[in-house]
Amino acid sequence: MKKTSVNHADTMFLTSISKYFKQSVCSMAGLLCRLSVILIMLFITNLLLASEKPVRILYVNSYHAGYQWSDDILKGVSETLKKEYGDNLDLRIEFLDAKNFDTALKADLGTQIFKVWQEKYKGVRFDVILLSDQPAFDFIKKRRSDLFSENLIVFTGVEDFDERDDKLFGLSASTDIKQNIDYIARLLPHTKRIHIITDQTVTGKLNREKAEKVKKLLKEKIEINFLEDGEGINPEELLMKLHSIPKDEPVFFLDYYVDRNGRYLKVSDVLPKITRECKSPVFSHVDLYIGYGVVGGIMNSGFVQGKQISNLAISLLKNKHILKDKIIILEPIPAISYDFYKNYNIKKIRLPENVVFYGERYEKIKSYYKSFLFFAVFALIQTVMIVWLILTFKKLKVSQNRFKKIVENLPLCVGIANLKGEIFYINPAFERVFAYDLSEISSVNDWAFKAYPDEDYRKEMFAVWNNDIEWAVSHPEQLSPVRLNKIISKSGTELIVELSFTVIDENIYTFFNEVTEQKRTEKELRESETLFKTIFNILPYSCVINNLDNTYFMVNKKYCQKIGINEDHIIGKMSKELGVIMDEESDDKIRSQIIRTGSVENSRVKIKYPNNDNYSYALFSSQLIDLKGENRILSASIDISDMVIAQKALAENENRIRKQKEAIVNIILNRDIDPDHIEESFRYITEYLSEAMSVSRVSIWKASENLVDFECIHLFEAKTNQHSQGVYLNPNDLPLYWESILKDNMICVENTQSDHRVEGIYTNYLKPYDISSLLDTGVFIEGKLRGIISFEHTGSPRQWLPDEQSFANTASMLIGLIFITLEKMKSDKLILDKNKEMEQILYVASHDLRSPLVNVDGYGREIEYSIKSLEHLMNEDEVLNTSVNFNKLSYEVNDMKSSVTRIRACAKQMDSLLSGLLKISRTGRVSLNLEMVNMNDLMNKILSLNEFQIKEKKAEIFLEDLPKCYADESQLIQVFSNLLTNSLKFTATDKTPVITISARTDKAFCIYSFKDNGIGIAKEHQQKIFELFHRLNPLQYEGNGIGLCIVKLIVNRLNGTLELKSELGQGSEFVISLPCKEKHI
Repeated sequence: MKKTSVNHADTMFLTSISKYFKQSVCSMAGLLCRLSVILIMLFITNLLLASEKPVRILYVNSYHAGYQWSDDILKGVSETLKKEYGDNLDLRIEFLDAKNFDTALKADLGTQIFKVWQEKYKGVRFDVILLSDQPAFDFIKKRRSDLFSENLIVFTGVEDFDERDDKLFGLSASTDIKQNIDYIARLLPHTKRIHIITDQTVTGKLNREKAEKVKKLLKEKIEINFLEDGEGINPEELLMKLHSIPKDEPVFFLDYYVDRNGRYLKVSDVLPKITRECKSPVFSHVDLYIGYGVVGGIMNSGFVQGKQISNLAISLLKNKHILKDKIIILEPIPAISYDFYKNYNIKKIRLPENVVFYGERYEKIKSYYKSFLFFAVFALIQTVMIVWLILTFKKLKVSQNRFKKIVENLPLCVGIANLKGEIFYINPAFERVFAYDLSEISSVNDWAFKAYPDEDYRKEMFAVWNNDIEWAVSHPEQLSPVRLNKIISKSGTELIVELSFTVIDENIYTFFNEVTEQKRTEKELRESETLFKTIFNILPYSCVINNLDNTYFMVNKKYCQKIGINEDHIIGKMSKELGVIMDEESDDKIRSQIIRTGSVENSRVKIKYPNNDNYSYALFSSQLIDLKGENRILSASIDISDMVIAQKALAENENRIRKQKEAIVNIILNRDIDPDHIEESFRYITEYLSEAMSVSRVSIWKASENLVDFECIHLFEAKTNQHSQGVYLNPNDLPLYWESILKDNMICVENTQSDHRVEGIYTNYLKPYDISSLLDTGVFIEGKLRGIISFEHTGSPRQWLPDEQSFANTASMLIGLIFITLEKMKSDKLILDKNKEMEQILYVASHDLRSPLVNVDGYGREIEYSIKSLEHLMNEDEVLNTSVNFNKLSYEVNDMKSSVTRIRACAKQMDSLLSGLLKISRTGRVSLNLEMVNMNDLMNKILSLNEFQIKEKKAEIFLEDLPKCYADESQLIQVFSNLLTNSLKFTATDKTPVITISARTDKAFCIYSFKDNGIGIAKEHQQKIFELFHRLNPLQYEGNGIGLCIVKLIVNRLNGTLELKSELGQGSEFVISLPCKEKHI
C-alpha cells in the first residue's frame, strides 16, 4: 500500500517557538479590523451550521487526563475539530489509563469498560472514531465487531495494524531510536557511550525492545547502557547513577512514568531533577519534555499528531470516506536548544537542514528590536547628516559640482534660495517627493502658494518661516528647529514633512524630510495603544501583562480590584511579592505549556489572593506576545469559584442521591431476612445507610414489648468498621427528644452541643463519641412507635439537607416493614415449632403411653386368667384337702400379686410422662416476669434445695461470681435445677461428681457455663439430647427425657441461646447466653 511522507516542520509547535510577531506594534489597528471580520464570518458560519446534523466523533486516548502527551494530543484534536465544525461538533472523549492498568485492561477491566460503553453508546452513530497510541487501538480492535464494526477509524501512534482494512486510516509516527542515537552522535562526534532511561510501562517495554536492537547494531561504534535493570528503578537510585555519569556520556530519556514499586511518577517532577543532577546533556524524543532541561532530539509532537489525525478525519468525511493514501508517515523533526548549541560550540555544519532551535527567539528578539529602533533613531540620523553636510561645506569649501553630487544623492529633499527668495536649486529627492521641477517654483512665493493652497494655513506657515529664517540668518551655519508641515504635492497628496533651515554664504538651505507614513504610523500606534488600554481596562475579567521574569508590566482595573492593590504598587513586582500565589501544579503546567506552545487556553487553576486565605478557582488563558520590542506574556483570568462550587455541590448532590437510591434498592432486594440470622441482614442495611448518608455511625433501635425502653439492636461505626448492639434508651430521660419524635416523626439536630432537645444524652453519650449532629426518625407500626433509625455525624457540625431528611424517613419505613416481616416470620415459625412440638408429643403419647397401656392390658388378662383358675380350683370337691390344689392356688395368687405390681409400675410411668407433658405445656404458656436477676442468690437457692442429693453423691461444687442478667427468676431456677440434677445423675460410679459454674459478659449478653465431669455425651446424641423424651442409657439411668427439652424451651423464651460441649467419658459443658443490661442512656 502506498504511504505518503510529510515533513510537518511548518505545523509542528516546536517551530512556533521561533516565530514571533514580525509586524511592528503599529499594525495593531489593522489586526483588530481583521479579527473583527473573522469574528463576523465565524458568527455567520455558526448560524448556518446550527441547523445542520451534528458531527459525532469518538476520541479514545490510551492513557489518562493530566498526562502531558495525552493532553497535547487532545488539544490538537479539539482545536482542529472545533475550528472546522464549531458548535456543530459532538465530541465524546474516553481515557483507558493504560499507564496504570495495562494488564487489567487486557483482562476483566477491559471487558467491564466495554460493557459500560455498550450501554453508554447504544443507539449512538459515530461519524468517525479517533484513536491515539497502541493500547487504544488494541482495545477497539478486539471488540470492534460488537459495537464499532461500521465506523471509520483514524489512528496515530500505532505500529501493529492491518493495511487491508478499508475502514482503517492513520498516521505512522513511531519513535525512531536509531535516528536519535545517530543525531546525538552527529552533534557530539566524540561520544563513546550513551545512557538510556526507560521504565516498565507498556510503552517503556516496547521502546526498550527497540533500543536493544539498536544496541546490537551499534555495538562496535557506540555502547548503549540501560540505567534500569529490566525490573524498573526508583528515583533515588536513578539520580545516584546519573550523578556518576561523566560529562562526555550523553543521556537519552525515553520513558520514566513508573518506578520499581509500580508508583506513578510525574515527568514535571522527575525530569527537572534528572537534568539538574546529570552533568552530561539529556536528549529525548518527545517535544513535551522541552522546558525541563532536555537539550534536543529527533522529536515527535502530540499536539501535531492530534491536529493531523483530526485533519485526516475531516478529509475523509468531506470526501465520503475516500482518500488516496490510507497511511501517512509523519516524520519527526530534529530540535536543539540554542543554549546547548552555543555552550557546546557545535558547528553549524553538523546540524540537519530542517533543525528547529528552541531558545533561539532570544537572539531574534534582538534583531527585531534593532529593526524597531530604526524608526526611533531615523530622525536623529537625518539631523546628524544635515549637520555633517554643513560642517563639510564649511571646512572643505568643495566645488559646486562636487557639492551638487553629494546633495543629489541625499535621501532628503533639499532646496536652495538666496536671501531675495529666489530658488535656484532643488535636488532629485525634492522633485521625486513633491513632483515639481525648478521651472515651476522659481521663488519662495511660488512654492508657498503651491505647497500651502489654504490661505490661513499659508499665513501661519509664513510666520513660522520668517521666524526660523531670521534665526538662521542670525545664526549662520546652524540648523534651525525642526518644524512639522503639511505640504500639498503637485498630485494633490497631503504630505507631512519635517522642515528646517540653515544659512551658508548668504544662501538659505531648506531641508525637507517627508515623514507622512511614519507620522501616520505613529498616529495609528497612539490610537491603537489608546484603544488597547481602553479595552484592556474595561474588560470584565482580570488581565495582566508580565515580563518574562514574571514581573508585572501592565494590569487592568479589574485585576487591581480583585487583589485589592493599586496599580502603582503592582507594576514592576512579582505576583508572589503581592501575595498572589498559584498552586504549584497549575503554575508548573502553565509555564511548561507557554514555553512549549507560546499559549495556554482556558486552563482551570487555583489562585490564592492577598485578601483571601482560601484558594479561588479561575479559568486562565495566556499568550506570548511581542509588545514594544520585548517578549511579554498576556494573561487573562475569569473567577469561576462560584461555578466550581456550584458544580461540586451539584455533583455531590447527584452522587448523594445516587447512593441513597442504591441503598434503598439494596435494602429492598435484601430478601434473605431470617429471624435466626437477622444480625447479618442488619449489618448490610446499616452499612448501606452509612454510605448513603456519609455518616460515621448508624444505629437501629427497637422498642421493648411493653414499650418502656428502646434497645439498640444494631450499631455500625464506619470509622472502625465495627458492628455492635446492646445500648438502651429510656424515653423518660429525654422528654423533649421524645416529643419531637412523636410529633414530627423526626428529630433533626445540626449541633448537639447547643440543641436542648438532646441535653439528657450529650454528656454521657454524644460528647464521648464526638457526635456533633444527628438525624433520628421514628419507626411507626399501626400508629405506635416501635423503633428509631439514628444517623450520627462525628466531627464538625453539619446541616441535614432536605433530600437526606426524606431519605431518612424512607429508611424508617423500610425498617418498619422489616420489623413487621420479622414479627410475622417469627410468629409463623413459632406456630410451626408448636405444631412440630405437638406432633412430637402426640407421637410420644401414642407410642410411649401406648406401651404401658398394652402392658396393663396384658397383666390384666393374666389376673383374669388367674382368677378363673382360682374359681375352678375352689369349685373342686377336694380343693381344700389336697396339697396339689393348694400349691396351684398359691401359684395363682403369687402370679396375681406380680401382675398388680407391674400394673402399678406402668401407671407410675404413665404419670411421669403426663407430668412431663404438663410441664412442657406450662413452660410455653406461662407469662414471663422479666427483671434483673441476681444469679449468685439464685444459684445458692438451687444448691440449697438440692443439698441432700449433693451430699448423697458427695459432689464438689465450684461456684464463681456470676453477673446479673435480664430474665425470669422462676424460669431460671427450673433451668439450672434440671442441669444440676442431670450432672448429679449421669456420673460414673467410680468418680466424685465435680461441677463448676462460671460466667463472663460479652457486649449485651451474659454467658454462663455449667460444667461437670460426668459420663459425657456421644457426638451422635448431642443434636438429639434436647428433643422431647430422648434418653441416654435408659436401662442404666432413670428419667423421662423431658428435662433438657424444658431447659431449651425456657432459654429460647428468654431470648437466649443454649450450646452443648461434650466428649464421651470426659463430662459435659452447657453454655447459656442471656441478655443483660449494661448501659442506660
